[in-house]
Amino acid sequence: MGRKWSGFVAATTFAGVLVSAQSPVRVVVGQRVATDVPGQGGHEYRVSLRAGQFVHVVVNQLGIDVVVTATGPAGETLVQMDSPNGANGPEEVRLIAEKDGDYGLAIRAIRSDARGRYELKVVALRTPTGEDRRRLTIQEALLTASRLSPRSDDVTRIAAVQKLRDAAAMARAMKDTAALLAINEQLVGLDPKAMLDDSGASRLPGPLPVYASRGLTQRANALRERLIPAIAFFEGRLGVKSTVHLAVLNRRDWEKLSTVPYGVPWSNQTPTGAVSIVCAPATLDVFDGFTKSMNQGKGWSSEALQALDATGLSFEQGMREAADDLLYHELGHIYTVAYGIGPPNMWFNEFLANYLMEAYLAEAAPRSRAFGVARRDWFITLEPRYTSLDDLERLYIVGRTGPTRID
Repeated sequence: MGRKWSGFVAATTFAGVLVSAQSPVRVVVGQRVATDVPGQGGHEYRVSLRAGQFVHVVVNQLGIDVVVTATGPAGETLVQMDSPNGANGPEEVRLIAEKDGDYGLAIRAIRSDARGRYELKVVALRTPTGEDRRRLTIQEALLTASRLSPRSDDVTRIAAVQKLRDAAAMARAMKDTAALLAINEQLVGLDPKAMLDDSGASRLPGPLPVYASRGLTQRANALRERLIPAIAFFEGRLGVKSTVHLAVLNRRDWEKLSTVPYGVPWSNQTPTGAVSIVCAPATLDVFDGFTKSMNQGKGWSSEALQALDATGLSFEQGMREAADDLLYHELGHIYTVAYGIGPPNMWFNEFLANYLMEAYLAEAAPRSRAFGVARRDWFITLEPRYTSLDDLERLYIVGRTGPTRID
């Protein structure tokens, strides 16, 4: 899943690009501005601040991914935000003015060919409270982590992780689930173990680090036994390694860590792929729904029917096994990164993960492939609305989804 936060940048980076030809619009606290944003150019706003004042601005994206840059009275860039929520949801900017003057807010689309709308609102303008300062600390932790690159040294990375963990403690104390989720989305790609250690899930003894929500020890151990030979397969064939962590979580714990819909396995890894996490749900409700629809047998080919019969499994049992086989797809993502492949787009990234999964299943679990054939036949009968690679790229889930109210 795509996770990104833009950090501080030089003021000249977006000179002449961020703003449209029109004059900047002055806004005040409580004012809401709703408008279309062009794919090229952008919009600029001004808000007057006194030294020491705190300002909180929310730009709610309504179908377009934008970056928001706050500048000081001299035009210097102070904060640039592009949170990992794609084309929907809020971009929030907080700052405390160091001097009197007009501060700028520039908004531009990430993609030059994008079209959409956004709403801007100055939510607060006041003397900073203790909570305001804590939220600024959280913002700074996220921005610090965003400035890291695969070339960042260990000392810098460790310091960024500690900032995130401290910020997570603040978010938990404030019972701010949205802030905690944003922190965890960043932390999972830097230090999955630290994120899991702080999650409240129990760590189970044995080979391959496993974390489990309360009551899920048996399922977690069963999934660990499935992953161990798969990890050996990928590392032996590809000649690379990753320290894989498995998390088997209930809905409550899951939603603290990720915006991926509950029930759909996911994974993430450090930039080099050296450390990684695979997350599995406690139950397979999503896939049980598929099974109910598929069990009518409509549209299955003779190839699928013969393959299913040869497995010796009931359809329901086989589909549940096949659902957990998707963990091998997540390992495919992990070992793609560990091998040093940088897929140029989302569809190719998913193709590679599927390719590695199918390679493992063909050798180690051939009967599971029969249920993959059945799923393929069933999906074809659905006549999906979106069928192109461009559709996949455009609609791919990369973070939070759905607009957020800013009243």
